[in-house]
Amino acid sequence: FAQKVGPFKTVDELKADIKQYADNTAKMENEKRAAEKIFDTLFEKIDINIQTPMINREIQALMGEFRQRINAQGGNFDQMLEKEGHQKIYEQLKEEAVKRIKTSLIVGKIAQEEKINVTNEDIQSKIGDLANIYRTTIDQIVAEIQKNNNILTSLSQQVISEKVTRLLLDNAKINYNK
Repeated sequence: FAQKVGPFKTVDELKADIKQYADNTAKMENEKRAAEKIFDTLFEKIDINIQTPMINREIQALMGEFRQRINAQGGNFDQMLEKEGHQKIYEQLKEEAVKRIKTSLIVGKIAQEEKINVTNEDIQSKIGDLANIYRTTIDQIVAEIQKNNNILTSLSQQVISEKVTRLLLDNAKINYNK
């Protein structure tokens, strides 16, 4: 059985792999919850005045992402919007927009203060990750980046966010049992 489900020679190897997967998943979930708690705490402690036009731009971006997700899943965004109500969707997206903007501003300030930068190795790693996710080659990802420089900007922002989050997690006192 173990040999049929993967590159395992024994059931013990399969069990060890499953345990490692479960441990890694639990660790990632704990870190995700911890990062959310850290940012929620920062939101409470830091007063950030966000202008309405900035919120509206982010809501529009979120609306576009939401439209793409619904349509990609075979749904009809306009019908869903009509059914759920534009105002209800708008309020939900507004909350998410404010959270994203605050997170971005906090991450940017911490990155600046801590002199956190993006290296070529960071970008190469992200490109490799994308190639794996989309089951394509690194050259094809690079070609897409050359067509749309926003992809490179997005990758850089992801790297900075991940580095800042890692810094916060490494320096926070977190009780995962709560």
